[in-house]
Amino acid sequence: MIVFWIFVMVVALFGGLNVFTLLLPRQFLVQRQKFKNGERGQLAVSQGWQFAPYAPELLNQWGNIAPFNQRGDRRVAFGVIRGSLNGLEFTAFDYQRRTLTRSHNAIIFSEDNTVVTVWAVRLPVSLPYVEVAKRGFFNNTDQGQIPVPHRDFNRQYLVQGQNPQLVTELLTPQAVDLIIDAKLEGWTIIGADLVYYEDNKLTRNTPQEIMQKLEALKYLVSVVPQHVWEKYGTPAPPMPPLLSAQQPAMPQFPQQPQFPQQQMVPPQQMAPQPQFAQPPFAPQQQPYAGQPSGGYAQPQQGYPMGQQQYPPQAYPQQQQFPPRY
Repeated sequence: MIVFWIFVMVVALFGGLNVFTLLLPRQFLVQRQKFKNGERGQLAVSQGWQFAPYAPELLNQWGNIAPFNQRGDRRVAFGVIRGSLNGLEFTAFDYQRRTLTRSHNAIIFSEDNTVVTVWAVRLPVSLPYVEVAKRGFFNNTDQGQIPVPHRDFNRQYLVQGQNPQLVTELLTPQAVDLIIDAKLEGWTIIGADLVYYEDNKLTRNTPQEIMQKLEALKYLVSVVPQHVWEKYGTPAPPMPPLLSAQQPAMPQFPQQPQFPQQQMVPPQQMAPQPQFAQPPFAPQQQPYAGQPSGGYAQPQQGYPMGQQQYPPQAYPQQQQFPPRY
């Protein structure tokens, strides 16, 4: 009996620990997703863009590039907006994955999750692969480095690509200065898309920050020399549709009251109309002041042929009919 109660206490203890180490963090992630979806949905409506709370089709759209090639499971793409900013087509969303679990005997006690915000902008053409990443502990090497004529940039960033000549012509002085000033520290050109992402470790990317990054990426694309698109580019395939996308909600207006429509009855089915008796003739009207009694003056002879002559009475006799409703 004592052993049974000890077992119950141990199970209750571990269950209580899981509430704080597993269930509450998961609930926090769900609430954060709902909050961001609300913000992104309002942003999409205000700009006339598409919105999707979840879009699993985006998890494999850009192949084996960062951040989608990094280790993790329970992957989620949420808070998705897609539209056009001054002619620049883009997709922006949050990408969440579980990076670490702590368990014992297949029982998970706690786990770590990471969330990054991804911007993917559409290029005029498809280009060979180019990657620009901020140097850190794991990529502080010159292996595969393509140098550009900017010493500080080469020290801070690692540039790799399929075509070194393309990289040197793509990263103009204006582009290098923008990358440093706007802190565009991790982006990749894959096909006709430029994919950029930022970690959300302690905070989130607000709608204002999403718009600011879009403006920076638009400027980065605009400073690419025209001959780069013509020399190295190939026709871009159409953008894959966003299967989970929703059109922005339109404002609701009060509906007008609906009245029952009258049914049209064929003439042959209509009830016969009552026949009214022929009314008596109306009395003859009195002449106007200044006219001789007896009606209008006699018409003069000699009217053109074909013109009708009027009778001598004041008015022709008229029939009186009952009013129709």
